Amino acid sequence: MRPVQFTTPPLGTSPDTAAESVRNWTLMLGVHGQQVTGTADASVSVDSLLNTLSGGPDVRVIGLAIADDGDPGTARAIATTDISDLGYPLIPATGDDRAPVLYAWAAISVPLRENLSVCGLEITLDVPFLPLPGEPLGDEGKAAVDAIITEVGKMSGLLGRSVLQVRQLTEPDPAAGDPLDSLYRTRGFVPALVEEQAAVPVPARLPRCDLPTGYSSRILVGMNPVATEPCVTDGLCRLLEVFSEDIPLGNLVSEPQRWDRARLERADADTRCTGRAVVWAVVCDGSGMPVAASAFSQDLADSPDVAAQMMTVVHRDHRGRGLAQAVKNTLLGAAHDRGVRRIHTSTATGATAIRALNAKYGAELRARNVYWQKPLDFSGI
Repeated sequence: MRPVQFTTPPLGTSPDTAAESVRNWTLMLGVHGQQVTGTADASVSVDSLLNTLSGGPDVRVIGLAIADDGDPGTARAIATTDISDLGYPLIPATGDDRAPVLYAWAAISVPLRENLSVCGLEITLDVPFLPLPGEPLGDEGKAAVDAIITEVGKMSGLLGRSVLQVRQLTEPDPAAGDPLDSLYRTRGFVPALVEEQAAVPVPARLPRCDLPTGYSSRILVGMNPVATEPCVTDGLCRLLEVFSEDIPLGNLVSEPQRWDRARLERADADTRCTGRAVVWAVVCDGSGMPVAASAFSQDLADSPDVAAQMMTVVHRDHRGRGLAQAVKNTLLGAAHDRGVRRIHTSTATGATAIRALNAKYGAELRARNVYWQKPLDFSGI
């Protein structure tokens, strides 16, 4: 087994140019997602994976894989390729080169703005090594995951990171366990945060929810909606900050985000470049300033009738007035008008108010995200 690194595709790279290795990775992300959730909604498009690997101004994303260097063709490809800045043989994310034989893939996120001590990781096993439900992890799969953890630990040291976090998509029932749990514990990881992944159906008729006197609602399109008043943009930035400050993250190392117009514009440029649509529902006070917001993103390349919930937040000074349900109602109405049938949510188990609100709309639990965390001292990864 030998670690190799993917080249970084430019943002907005056409999926038609994706290398066979990236296509195989996309397929396995979908297989694992469908195995856990029992629905095709968990499928991932080639577009999405290429865009993820592109990273952005606030995060560097590194694609790593564990290759079978015992395969002659793979060994030759590795021996003749360029070497990355981190010291790994590079394999192309695009092009028509023959795919090397790989055991597993890893998407490594390196934040560039907040969380400068953190390195994030998501691991995907190839189908021969992915255990069936209820079965243990095989020796080769275990060795591949173990090799990824070791390499990412070394990489974290090179990048000046001291905390390693692994996001694990797993069964909705905590009692079911996961074949990787014991391996993570053996390597010194502990669960720091659990999120529930649920699907909220978009109703054809929304329950009545009147706004208190002095408030109004509106729909905005785009991460940074064009032709909006400056106070609206400033209000969105303020609510994004409040959301990052108040979300209950358990023991997960995560710093609040700081948003301004420039950051919102950069995020908007990224979403437009990748073809995603962002829709906001906002509730404004009498001055026109947003004091509550709910938003979803929609990627037509993945599932046209499915959207992903981004956030629902009410400013602290305006809580207790029913604005969360009002803004959620407004967003669901916009989703219905756009042909969305389900909105997927990932909600920290500590966010009891939002979970209860989603339950009112018939949210169906599909999976859990377990974030495993480990401090690194580099005396032994």
